[in-house]
Amino acid sequence: MTRSVLLNQTTDFDRYVTDTVRQAASPTLTTVVTWITHIGSSRVVVPLAGILIVLLAFVYKRRWDAISLLTVSLGGALVNEGLKICFQRARPEWEHWVVENGYSFPSGHSMVSTAFFGMIGYLIWVHLKEQGKPAGYVLVLTVLLIICIGLSRIYLGVHYVTDVLGGYTAGAIWLLFTIMAMQWLRDRKRSAR
Repeated sequence: MTRSVLLNQTTDFDRYVTDTVRQAASPTLTTVVTWITHIGSSRVVVPLAGILIVLLAFVYKRRWDAISLLTVSLGGALVNEGLKICFQRARPEWEHWVVENGYSFPSGHSMVSTAFFGMIGYLIWVHLKEQGKPAGYVLVLTVLLIICIGLSRIYLGVHYVTDVLGGYTAGAIWLLFTIMAMQWLRDRKRSAR
């Protein structure tokens, strides 16, 4: 996909999806979608991450979970910025319904939301499973939130669909890498005792 994006081979597909998503446009929907997109913004993610990391580390004494959330959040943002600089894809030329600056690929909202909210969903899922409680719904709700945030970026005209798909992919890779790395470190520390 990245190669196709760099060679501008996805323009027709990107335009078709954006036009399809925007067919449902209305002032009310735009207000709702703008609110959804803010959930994936740094104005929400950064303070939420800070609060959750402090709660996990100092109130709930789940330091590994706090480190995992810090790693996935900070690392995800840094990886996204590095990818944007590497690819330097301009934002779509059609009308933007919110103001955005910077490069387009991969979508930062989609990547960071996949990694950050994915980690939160994973940690809640693990916690519920440890207590023997039903937990599958947490993963479903997490995926729905991530999809809504990505679709909001397309609807608002600030990303191509391929930016969002690239963000989902990079975010999922970073999330899985972080989960596996933290589990490996946790297991290694336990076996050293």
